[in-house]
Amino acid sequence: MFKYFKLLNILGSAAGIVLAVGMLIYAYIQTRPQYLPVTALLSYKGENFYLETAVSQDQLTRGLKFRSRLESNHGMLFKLGRLYTHVPFWMFQTHIPLQIVFLKDNLVTTVISHAVPCANPCPIYYGQQANQVIELPINTVNFHVGDRLDLKPYPG
Repeated sequence: MFKYFKLLNILGSAAGIVLAVGMLIYAYIQTRPQYLPVTALLSYKGENFYLETAVSQDQLTRGLKFRSRLESNHGMLFKLGRLYTHVPFWMFQTHIPLQIVFLKDNLVTTVISHAVPCANPCPIYYGQQANQVIELPINTVNFHVGDRLDLKPYPG
């Protein structure tokens, strides 16, 4: 009987160590930035912007979180899947200031020119309508509501 208690004590300790290490690995993975392939090209007033494209729920949720830098001609395109009104975006755990452009079928509906990193509480930025959203580095381009953007697949 004593052998079983000793075995349970050893197994319990090992399980605790495995659980603790697993939680540390999970926490590390959750705070890593995502880097998606560039699959879209935005051409605007003679400039080209190379966009990573977020489509899945996990990709949309992570966005540009935890990134420490973003090249001036790069950004992220969020394909929302359908048209939404009063579309919320926020900068929680995003470390670089961004410009957020809300689009309805490539037509600019709302521009947030200065979305800055935040701590809790974090402001939520709303777009009037959108089925797509683009995030670019702050002060990249002076977009206007009503602009039609030229978005194409990037051949890579």
